Amino acid sequence: MMAGDVAMLPLESEFVDTSTLATPTSDWSMNPIGDLEFAGGGEAFEVELTASGNIESEDLIFSASIVPSLAQELDSQYDLTESDDYHTNCLGQNNRWIRSDSAGWFYLTPEGEFFRWRGSFDRSLHLGSFDTSYYDNPDLLTDPESPDVDVVVEGDILRIMPSAEFTGSFQIEVGATDGVQRGPTDLVLVTVTEPIDDFKTPPADEDDPVEDETPPPVLMVIANQDFYYQEYADTRASLEAAGLEVVVAATTTETATPHANSGQGDGSGHVTPDLALSDANADDYSAIVFVGGWGAASYQYAFEGTYSNGSYNSTEELKSTVNDLINDFVDQDKYVSAICHGVSVLAWARVDGVSPISGKTVSAWANTSPGSDTAFHTTRQEIEYNGGSMVQSGSIGDPTTATDDVIVDGRIITAENYDSAAMFGQVLGDAINDPAYIDEVFAEWE
Repeated sequence: MMAGDVAMLPLESEFVDTSTLATPTSDWSMNPIGDLEFAGGGEAFEVELTASGNIESEDLIFSASIVPSLAQELDSQYDLTESDDYHTNCLGQNNRWIRSDSAGWFYLTPEGEFFRWRGSFDRSLHLGSFDTSYYDNPDLLTDPESPDVDVVVEGDILRIMPSAEFTGSFQIEVGATDGVQRGPTDLVLVTVTEPIDDFKTPPADEDDPVEDETPPPVLMVIANQDFYYQEYADTRASLEAAGLEVVVAATTTETATPHANSGQGDGSGHVTPDLALSDANADDYSAIVFVGGWGAASYQYAFEGTYSNGSYNSTEELKSTVNDLINDFVDQDKYVSAICHGVSVLAWARVDGVSPISGKTVSAWANTSPGSDTAFHTTRQEIEYNGGSMVQSGSIGDPTTATDDVIVDGRIITAENYDSAAMFGQVLGDAINDPAYIDEVFAEWE
């Protein structure tokens, strides 16, 4: 490192990696929040802050602040200068060049890699990675904008208040102190999405089909313990790309933990459900989705065995709540869908005494299911026992891959596994947005 370089750099990405809390040095610790995502429009978003250990949350003083982005850190450190054309392709390689009066020259590659020039490309110092929008508009580096968001803590409530026009991502650092010792902090990635207008039915005297209306949200059900992260994330991303809002429900609103190595990458993959299943009402949603992972077994209404993993054994009350919810979606002729082991929830449901997939063709994970004291050792066995017909893996579309293994059979939509999740969300989103579906189902709702 040459004289004048600062040891805090290079940073690796636009945001510092979101991580779980460090090992506490006292007999209490703040509970991690997990990443947050909510629709903008000017409404405040609130999160309750809690702690574990030998202390009550009300005895702590919580604090929160917005963490500067990598672009802000770099501009603050080097005072990067705006330019009309950023000297594109100077010295070849199609890079864009940025000047600093105090630190010389920097360059940004078409792929978004940012370097400090050291006299040659081989000796240049890598300072960070950005998406290609920064290459298209280097002003994002030379004049980075702070998020138009207020973050305050009142007691144990974290309140995030974006302006009505703001959308985007930023990080906040949340900490706590008992008045003597400050505990470890939590870095939280916050994403504010475009606001979604509430669905409105047409006036009673209109005979034309509903057009250009946004259907109600999709209800996505995950398990509080051992849901499959990629099946959740890829499905949700496709639904949101189709313009649909997604509301996440689980047994409780406590942080949901995915299977290890289920697509969450280096992050925890923790998800904070929007509501408990007991508070969900089919009237409020356009479809229901059951995400896979062994934890989905806790929602199997008619399953009478006991699982070896105690977290998969739930109460009769919870099973009845889920079954009643499925019945309500079926009664309203709305899409009932599931992916991977989530299809077993539909298999063990009962509508008028039979499984909603009885007589239906479905796709699902064909192999093992969580260990129990029953004769059911695969998801296929559970599906076929309950009257469903399950296709072979890869048999839909391209036989060399499961990415397109999605089946629509009436109002039942199923998919094989995480490989199929992106297509699953796309197919479901297209089905919900179909004007015929909107006209048949949504226009009847008050």
